[in-house]
Amino acid sequence: MDSTAAIQVSILLSFVIAILLARGLFKSVDITLLKRLIVGTLVGAPFGILAFQYSDITTLKIFAIVAVLFMIVSALGVFQAKERRGSPGTAVEGLVGVVSGIMNTVLAMPGPVVAAFMSTEGHSKEKTRATTLVLFLVSYPISYGFQYFSVGPSSEANDLSLALLIPTILGVVSGAFISKFISERAFRIIIISVLIATAIGLVTSL
Repeated sequence: MDSTAAIQVSILLSFVIAILLARGLFKSVDITLLKRLIVGTLVGAPFGILAFQYSDITTLKIFAIVAVLFMIVSALGVFQAKERRGSPGTAVEGLVGVVSGIMNTVLAMPGPVVAAFMSTEGHSKEKTRATTLVLFLVSYPISYGFQYFSVGPSSEANDLSLALLIPTILGVVSGAFISKFISERAFRIIIISVLIATAIGLVTSL
């Protein structure tokens, strides 16, 4: 797929997943941090779409490889703090939002930097998951809006997203059910294995 179609499929399906998973999580959200991240996302999004417009598919794949490797390091617990630290301040949290906004419009991947930041700051897994997913409810519409008005909607992306909608919903439901029977250690191994396979796939497609 060309870069526009690939990114738009990711945005549309990821937004559906966020809607399904964010239910019931609002009570665990760090509202103050979320507001700062949203402001940062709005600031970073235009820079991301400019980078997207002037990057070829190979460059975008390299960006994706770096992002996936970053997620692997994060999944290994490198950024995990043992206890909650003090607030890093509005400027730092806003900057994380800016980077998330750039990643959002370049690769439709606003989550890794936020999750790593919150883990480093010692936030609980529940608060990290809730805040990140609720941020997605804002980030993905912003990303699609920039895509729509800057490069235009992709009919290929819309058709494929529609075809994958039901399987995606079934996957979310199945994953939620299966997760009850998988230990945290096994879950982490699965996630890291999938990320490594993704990185290898991106490298071999260059």
